[in-house]
Amino acid sequence: MPRRYIDCRDYPSDSHCTIVISADNEDELLEAAVQHAKAVHGHEDSQEFRSQLRQSMKTGMPSAWALPESILLRPWSSGLWRSAIAGARE
Repeated sequence: MPRRYIDCRDYPSDSHCTIVISADNEDELLEAAVQHAKAVHGHEDSQEFRSQLRQSMKTGMPSAWALPESILLRPWSSGLWRSAIAGARE
């Protein structure tokens, strides 16, 4: 089964959440997404909510456009990988 993910950036919220959750197993992804939605966004766990989460799952990985600009603008050659990661954390 291909990797699946749910990206909070697809659903604007007051918290401006940027979490992306991914897994190889839909049930594992669903459980992690439910826990995140309850803890961070205050959603109630219900069969209807779980169904909505399942419908929002996407195949693959999130697109590069969603990466922070600090990562996209850094050169990846010449051993600057660590620099790019450090810059993203600033």
